[in-house]
Amino acid sequence: MDIAMWSGPRNLSTAMMYSFGARGDCALWDEPVYAAYLQATGLEHPMRAEILAAGDCDAARIAARCQGAPPGGKTHFYQKHMTQHMIDGIDRSWIRAVVNVFLIGTVALIGPFGRGHVLRSSMPRKSPLEHHRFPPDIILCAVGWYQRYPLSYQDIVDLHTERGIKIDRSTVYRWVIKFGPEITERTEKHLRRASVDWHVDETYIRVGGKWRYL
Repeated sequence: MDIAMWSGPRNLSTAMMYSFGARGDCALWDEPVYAAYLQATGLEHPMRAEILAAGDCDAARIAARCQGAPPGGKTHFYQKHMTQHMIDGIDRSWIRAVVNVFLIGTVALIGPFGRGHVLRSSMPRKSPLEHHRFPPDIILCAVGWYQRYPLSYQDIVDLHTERGIKIDRSTVYRWVIKFGPEITERTEKHLRRASVDWHVDETYIRVGGKWRYL
């Protein structure tokens, strides 16, 4: 089985890839289209030269391999794809020949706080977010974006419009005034203080003037 796992930055895609890799019957391919994407766009990403040298820039060859038999005589072929790599000019016909899985979630779970489940579970049974025109998840997302990032009310409106949700600036303003203080209070008491422990999730750092992959 050829599995195309579609994801965006900073989610569980890498962890899932290594989980599948722990199986003896599964081959892995991490971001097959990355090199072709960099070559087509000309973007200056960290370690660009190394990625271009190691990866395949031929879109037709990539498509054939993605829908072909799993390499190494394996039974399954797990491919971690990034949706932003599929730009115009990159062959997409092969997608119909594989099993496609999309990593998605509700805005309350993967939204601006990253702790939306804490907010929802800490609300009383008769939540002040209920009985509004918009679902609680949308309200939490709008207020969370405004409080966490340097965004204007119009920015919040534009972000929701891109996701097919139409709201007004005055509505966002009322949400921030009404729910902002309570959301801040309920969130802060669940935040943990920084400790000496830290973790790295696939990132690049510059060592000796050169980009290194951790």
